[in-house]
Amino acid sequence: MGRIQELLRPFIPQPVLYEHFSKRFNKVDDLSFDELETKLSARYEEIFKRPLNWDAPSCYSEKLTVAKVYAASEDKTRDSDKVLVRDKVSKLIGDKYLIPVIGVYEHLADVKLKELPESFVIKCNHDSASVTLVKNKKELSASDWRKLVAKYDHFYLKRQFEKLSYEFHYAGISPKIVIEKYMGDAVQDYKFLCFSGTPRFCWVDSDRFATDHTRDIYDMEWKLQPFTRGDVPNSKTGQPKPDNFEEMVRLVDILCKGYDHVRTDMYDIDGHIYFGELTFSSGGGDSRIDPDEWDYKVGELWDFDNSKRSEVKSRCHKISDFVKNW
Repeated sequence: MGRIQELLRPFIPQPVLYEHFSKRFNKVDDLSFDELETKLSARYEEIFKRPLNWDAPSCYSEKLTVAKVYAASEDKTRDSDKVLVRDKVSKLIGDKYLIPVIGVYEHLADVKLKELPESFVIKCNHDSASVTLVKNKKELSASDWRKLVAKYDHFYLKRQFEKLSYEFHYAGISPKIVIEKYMGDAVQDYKFLCFSGTPRFCWVDSDRFATDHTRDIYDMEWKLQPFTRGDVPNSKTGQPKPDNFEEMVRLVDILCKGYDHVRTDMYDIDGHIYFGELTFSSGGGDSRIDPDEWDYKVGELWDFDNSKRSEVKSRCHKISDFVKNW
């Protein structure tokens, strides 16, 4: 946004402003897959300080980047949808592990605030980082609600991660607004990194939205691992093993079956386990593992099939060919 636009920004209606940003974020040149590889290679080298080997990816970050472009599938698309994946979770492990949903809507404007409970959570089903916690709706003014409606309906709902970060398994998800029950403040998130249908690591974040954000990564014996991810340091004290960890691992082992790689997120809320989400390209493939040698060690756990790359490139010359036929 230029200098004049910045000066005018306070006077631009929020829906118009968010429409501008959504179009900007979703804008993508109609690249060929060779051109896309060149573009992503430059970004990869900038972040990881080494070239990306598309022909024979070996470390975790390489495989994640290649997979997000070429290893999309209908199953991944379904399980990335925060609404549709609930059916899978219900069938495999049961409804009691699902956070209650208040409603699913086409637009936030369709929601009547007065009909919602005093506290709730707003999110989208097709993206990440679109979560709003409403702990007390009485503190929401009419203006606050209008701003939320503008943000969700004119920005979040219109973001397309297949264009924004080339995570093509997001293509085909019909964007929806999901309103969930607010589960309180005592929510601990456990992210399980799974390979070949088996959980191998669990990472725990502390003070995630603060300046002293830390991350501790454990194996399935709750042994602290000598690496971290995403330029987030280990904590100084470590994390206590949750009392229900073995049960959590059992459930994750069921949910991750059928995938060569998936991150399976679970919550522990006052001793009760809840399902979070399934994620196939954590961090969009841009998060470093430190120290770097562990990028290769973790990558060895991923039995990666790179044959899909040549298959996709033989069928689709350009990105648009792939997305519109997905």
